[in-house]
Amino acid sequence: MNKADLLPAPHFSPFDEDAASFITWVESADPSDCDLDKSRYIAGMQGLINSGLAWQLQGTYGRSAMNLINGGVCHPPSLKRKDMH
Repeated sequence: MNKADLLPAPHFSPFDEDAASFITWVESADPSDCDLDKSRYIAGMQGLINSGLAWQLQGTYGRSAMNLINGGVCHPPSLKRKDMH
């Protein structure tokens, strides 16, 4: 198998400063703040979904990720895979 057989979607790595910055931003946001940057939130959640971190963090991230996927706002993580057998 060569690298072209497995092409991951762009994502945060578990130690990516961008993921940490996004999580810090989300955790410090005021839930009543109507000016929350929705495009930043969606892009950040897509990064967490792509990397799998959404399901490794506290439950609210996984639930939010599933709601965004089910609502068509985000898409499931995708990998282009060829049969590995």
